[in-house]
Parts: sequence; structure tokens; C-alpha cells
Amino acid sequence: FPPSRELVVKTLALDPSKGKSDRRGDYSAYVGLAIDREGTIYLGADMSNTRDALRIVQDGLNIIQKWKPDGFAVETNAFAELFGLLFKTESEQQQIHLRFDPADNRDGPMFLPVEHYQSKVGRIREWSKPLGYRKVKFVRSWPQTQLLLDQFMMFPTGGNDPGVDDGPDSAQMSYAIAQDIMKHGSKLVRSR
Repeated sequence: FPPSRELVVKTLALDPSKGKSDRRGDYSAYVGLAIDREGTIYLGADMSNTRDALRIVQDGLNIIQKWKPDGFAVETNAFAELFGLLFKTESEQQQIHLRFDPADNRDGPMFLPVEHYQSKVGRIREWSKPLGYRKVKFVRSWPQTQLLLDQFMMFPTGGNDPGVDDGPDSAQMSYAIAQDIMKHGSKLVRSR
């Protein structure tokens, strides 16, 4: 990623998996997204299909500390209470500040639970339209960025990978909250 001073917004999103017991092999997919002043989109990924719920949260808090996103979205359709509670508890224990209330103006990313009502295929295809006229760079310094790129290439058919939509879904959420942050600014962005 370029230096923060060159970026307009930085976001992080998580499409959680069911954890180690998930027989379908879904990934817990963290995707970091940044947009620079020229509109270039940067994507990096940290994905695993072997993390349990607590490990997903601990890894996410580590990424938040290093990445320092402006907003952090978590898909909560199947895990609404679980991940909200786990992130709140673990962040307080580790003294990592996440803003769970928009009125909280301390430094730290806004925690944005996302409940989807449209299919993943529909959401991912919809967000790919703006990508057609934007420059997108995949950041290799994040551990599974190549896997994210592979998932984009295989989507939506998936080949033999049952979790082929997890990375692209997180990328879509990261992009959506980046757009909201750029549009609504002070309501969502961390204090500076």
C-alpha cells in the first residue's frame, strides 16, 4: 500500500467462516482496501479456512492495529451477536479501540456490522461495475492477496474451491464502506 498520506480512505472487511468445523471449506476473509487521491484502489487479503471464531477475532484485531483502517465491516448475517460480542470483548481486553457507537469520537475504526439481503453473486457483480473504469492494484505484502486474486478470477463458478466468493465478498464490503466514509466523512471516520 502507498503511504497513508497519499490515501483518501482505508477500510477493512471480514466475511467470517463457520470456523474449523465448516465442511464446505469457506474462508474467514479479511480484505483491506485503500483508495488514493487519483482513485486507484488497492486490495490486500488475509484469508484462512482453518480459524475458529476466537482466532478470527484475534487475527482481525492484529490487522486493525497494523493497518489502522478508517472503518471495519463485518458480515453478521449468520453470526450477528457472536462476532459483535467477541470483537467488543477482545478489543476491550487488549485495549484496542474500536468504535461501536458513532457518537464515540475517540481514535479507532468504526465497527460496522453488515447484514446482507442480496445474494453474494449479485453484490459482487454489482461492485465490479465501478472497478471496470478504475485502476486496481493487488498488494502482495498481505499474506493471501494471491488467493484473493485467484478467487476473483474463478468467481462465480469457483472451480473446486467452495469458498471462492469469500474474498470477493469482503472486498465488496470494504469498497462499500469506503464509499460511505468518503460520502459521509465525519460520521464514520475515526478522529485524526
